[in-house]
Amino acid sequence: MAEVRGSDIHRRSRKPTNNTGMTRDRVVVAAEILSREHGLSGWPLRTLLAELDTSASVIYRLVGDREALVAAVVERVLDGVEPAPPGVSWQQWLRTTMTGFRTAALGCPGTARWLLLKGGTTPPVIEVMLTGTGVLEGAGFGAESPRALTYAVTATMNLVAIGDERRAAERSEGPVDHAWIAGELQRRGGTALSGLADLSRSFVDDRGADDTFGYVLDRVVEGLEVRLAALRAGAPR
Repeated sequence: MAEVRGSDIHRRSRKPTNNTGMTRDRVVVAAEILSREHGLSGWPLRTLLAELDTSASVIYRLVGDREALVAAVVERVLDGVEPAPPGVSWQQWLRTTMTGFRTAALGCPGTARWLLLKGGTTPPVIEVMLTGTGVLEGAGFGAESPRALTYAVTATMNLVAIGDERRAAERSEGPVDHAWIAGELQRRGGTALSGLADLSRSFVDDRGADDTFGYVLDRVVEGLEVRLAALRAGAPR
């Protein structure tokens, strides 16, 4: 029979303190720590309650339901994004901002997916969208500015969200054998699929993910440059 320590008995038998010393910030910080370790949706509420030694009713009173709690965590995560310096070109603004979003989202799995689905509801994202729309309007995108900015966010954050899903699958199902995938592509397609084989190998390390993100961001900027040139030439909006 396993030994049961006195501290274990005390921990299991004590009742939640509910209100003592509990604040909204304390709840959100604890949820952020869990989210950074397990992902936004990777921990049950009971784990948070145990960490804080409190009850669900206290969490609800201080923060709200699970959705409100996740939104508060995302807000904290994105508060760390450094804004692009004033006066930079619209291209540099996009590169700096999208890279900052990626860096923040990588630190808390699930943030990129949440941004894609509900990101416009948090103050940091609203501020970025307002600033970015102004930057793009000043560059000449006009009424298309919100759509152009949404395109940039969607393309880059989708890549981060896919990476989150891949890493989550590897944790639960085991690592993906990218070397085997690359070998199969090479064997089945020869030189015709050598590029895909090289791309598969790039997923083995973070450098490959960085390179892929940079490639996508470059293509987003180039595509918007082409569109801006067309708008300046009188293309219909």
